[in-house]
Amino acid sequence: MEDNMDAHGLWEAIEPPIGVVVDEKRSKQARAFIFQSIPEEMLAQVAKKKTAKEAWDSLKSRYVDAERVQKARLRVLKSEFEGLQMKDMETIDD
Repeated sequence: MEDNMDAHGLWEAIEPPIGVVVDEKRSKQARAFIFQSIPEEMLAQVAKKKTAKEAWDSLKSRYVDAERVQKARLRVLKSEFEGLQMKDMETIDD
């Protein structure tokens, strides 16, 4: 989504260069772009946000946290998998 917004010249509404004030029209365009790019069930999460930056930060915090949980769960599962071993008297069916 970041690359698409940048290609449309809207990324500056999310992360403006230092000292640059975000044009309200650009922010509204970026916000609309975000709304069009997310599933309908997520729309309620960002619909109340007034600026594109607020909407983006809301989505970012949701997915960064989800990604951390997913990586932690993956580490646990990988550890459990590596700990699996067949005992000497165990058959494949067991």
